[in-house]
Amino acid sequence: MSFGTDWVAHESGLSLIAQGASLGANGDPCCQNDSPAPQCQVQLQHYAGEKYYDLTNTRSRFEDTIGAQTTIDDYKLLKSMLINVTNGKDTCQEYCPIDPHDTMDAFNPFDPFDPVKDLGKVTYEGQPAEHYQWVDKILKFIKMQSTDFYADISNPKAATPLFATTVITPFGGPPIGRQNHTWTNFSHTAPAASKFDIAGVDTCPQSNQCGQQSKQAHRLHMRQIHTFARYHVEPL
Repeated sequence: MSFGTDWVAHESGLSLIAQGASLGANGDPCCQNDSPAPQCQVQLQHYAGEKYYDLTNTRSRFEDTIGAQTTIDDYKLLKSMLINVTNGKDTCQEYCPIDPHDTMDAFNPFDPFDPVKDLGKVTYEGQPAEHYQWVDKILKFIKMQSTDFYADISNPKAATPLFATTVITPFGGPPIGRQNHTWTNFSHTAPAASKFDIAGVDTCPQSNQCGQQSKQAHRLHMRQIHTFARYHVEPL
């Protein structure tokens, strides 16, 4: 099964970490002032926008409508660029380096280290889909998180991802969070070259905020593990 090389899709995601939190009156997780958990924290991240995946030229573009910003990752230039879009003209505002060990590969949602179960045919949002599941474990039996993934595989040479959800259960304990990813209007077409016609790339300044949380979240989403590790700071 292959998801192709070049594609365009609307992509959205939601990540919620609620460690030591309790449910408020509206059903949302929150940290109470008198919470018995000293390390209580709630983190919510949401993104949604148009994704242009140009594997042929090892570059991608994401137009995030939630964060109101556009990012281009160019693996030839080794730059992750924040783009300023003014009156239809794209200019590089700033960039952060991409570690040369991070490469752009064909889209593959499966975990390369854990066995994947094919749970068979289901219906997702009213359309036929195949249901897959895998579990991340340490020491062979301690469950850290589990993922359910749905895809349209009616054309196995050009499969279409639909939805993935991951439940985080560190060290086999109760769930502390969830990550959802959704793909719609997935098209196996090459992105327009104009989407990567950016002014000021050669003179674009390097950002002094490359370690901020939003950029780290972007690196994890893009599987830029080496770049993430470069800026990761252990909590005190």
